[in-house]
Amino acid sequence: MPAAETFSLAIALAMAYVPVITLVLARGRLGRLNAAAGLVTFGALFIATEHWGFATSESKAIAFLPGVGVHMRYHFYMAGVYALVAAVLISLVGWTLLREGRREGWFAILFALIIGGGFEITGAAGTLFHGFPPSWALGLVIYAYPLAWASALVLSYHPIFKFSKPDNMKSYSSPV
Repeated sequence: MPAAETFSLAIALAMAYVPVITLVLARGRLGRLNAAAGLVTFGALFIATEHWGFATSESKAIAFLPGVGVHMRYHFYMAGVYALVAAVLISLVGWTLLREGRREGWFAILFALIIGGGFEITGAAGTLFHGFPPSWALGLVIYAYPLAWASALVLSYHPIFKFSKPDNMKSYSSPV
């Protein structure tokens, strides 16, 4: 790999992973649920940028292929628009339900991670570019959002799922 390409890869990886690491390390100062909400938002914006950029750029590229009409181009473009809408909605879940400590928010992020991250990582059984391992070095950047969402779930698990003993059980000691 040439030096310029290695440097570009290092910059891209730093831009992808440093915010995740920073938010995880700042959880004490920010609060676990605020840090988790930030991780959800970072992951959502990160993936929306990549998918929106691809969809809108490809909508222009495929317009000139034989047999591809304006209708198909519009579908590509709208896929990008809906990627942005999904990013906003996932971010709202993070900043409202997750920060409030609601289990519905935690499970919504888990669902997005399993479905979205699962398809991204498996990449249709490795036949697409984002399979694991990625088909190109810069493909490692895309795994920042599953890492961010998984970190958000880990950080928010204890505050959301803290189990308190009922009042009649507080006098009993627990072996665990």
